[in-house]
Amino acid sequence: MKTSGVSRRNGMEYIPFMEADPDPDRVIVSMVEHKGRLYCATQKGIYILKDGEFSHVKMEEYKGEVNEVHDR
Repeated sequence: MKTSGVSRRNGMEYIPFMEADPDPDRVIVSMVEHKGRLYCATQKGIYILKDGEFSHVKMEEYKGEVNEVHDR
């Protein structure tokens, strides 16, 4: 039994990451809760869960502070 590194189970086929899903918005890279909000990072950007739907968010730095700019 292998105890370190990454191994595949028998019969599993390798699928390159970019070919796994043709819609990059659906490939979740990271999800985090911060100050009571759920943020979801995909290959196309950062989204926030708002009223049961994901809304695209851009982060902009202004005078040393990071602010959210909702554009969708």
